[in-house]
Amino acid sequence: ARGDPLVLQSGSGHDPEGAPLAAVIDWTLSRLGDVERALLERLSVFPVDFSLEGAERVGAAPEPDGCGPAVKPASVLSVLSTLVRKSLVDRHSALTEAESDTGIRTRFMIPGPIRETLMRRAEHAGGLRERLRDYCFALVERAAPNLEGHRQRLSVDVIESEYPALHR
Repeated sequence: ARGDPLVLQSGSGHDPEGAPLAAVIDWTLSRLGDVERALLERLSVFPVDFSLEGAERVGAAPEPDGCGPAVKPASVLSVLSTLVRKSLVDRHSALTEAESDTGIRTRFMIPGPIRETLMRRAEHAGGLRERLRDYCFALVERAAPNLEGHRQRLSVDVIESEYPALHR
């Protein structure tokens, strides 16, 4: 479909070109494996973007849930990389001001229309918002002791990067 990143190669001969965006997204999501779709649905709870740590904490599930099969934390990066290659997740670098940090953090983002479609599907999957809340709470709790002293800027950067999720 002429360079449209939402359309995966199906091998089925089905051409979704000209279909409404929602139908194209649904068709694209239907081409994913169960683990890819489950991780993507779980990560759709992030309101803007997320870190690899956030993906591992919120996206991994030791047991099957309303979004699908179990996903081990150790496999999140591999599945996330596949979703990036399929243009269902964007990867970008965020600059930080912390001196003790490299100054660059990798962040991931599900494009808005895809995230909205996934959130509608995942509404039945209770626990996603609670997982996000628990991740944010742990992040702030871990950063709190460093809010004074030489690691302050790094801690503030970490909290600021997850700010939209903290207000979810």
